[in-house]
Amino acid sequence: MTSKRSPYDFYPTPESAFEALYNADRLNWCFMHKILEPCAGDGNLVRFIKAREPQKYVWANELDKEHQPQLETSGANHYSYNDFLTMPASPEYYNMIITNPPFSLAQPILEKVLDEWCPERAVMLLRLNFLASQRRKEFWQKHLPSCIYVLSKRPSFTGSGTDSQDYAWFVWDKTKKYDNQILVI
Repeated sequence: MTSKRSPYDFYPTPESAFEALYNADRLNWCFMHKILEPCAGDGNLVRFIKAREPQKYVWANELDKEHQPQLETSGANHYSYNDFLTMPASPEYYNMIITNPPFSLAQPILEKVLDEWCPERAVMLLRLNFLASQRRKEFWQKHLPSCIYVLSKRPSFTGSGTDSQDYAWFVWDKTKKYDNQILVI
């Protein structure tokens, strides 16, 4: 039996998942001044970032305008409602792009972030089994992450328990602060 998927693969980032990343990687946040959240949903990640780093400039983008009221009160400095996959890379530079992308579009979103937007850091919350796929072999050969933070506690994306998947924050960092590490947080 399969459960019905949420429209647009909308599964808001739980605060516990963000908190684990933030606590494990806190020092590296001080160098990230301009942040883009390309798949912001209702703005959970933006709220978490702004609560801990209120001085950061955060641009939130979301495809589904149903989340507009929540997104516009998320604390984002700027917000837009576009399909990130069709957006041209901004001439404005963003140090970090962070998102919990729709899993059905994770690879195209990652390719767009890494190949076109080219931030100093890209951080994506993904299923751990995103690593395993013949279809993504070429992608991984080209885009090996700098660090993978495996969540030791499975997050609940629906508020009604966890699924049977393991999740991790995948980090691509051009500043080479990492050396292909896998850390459990």
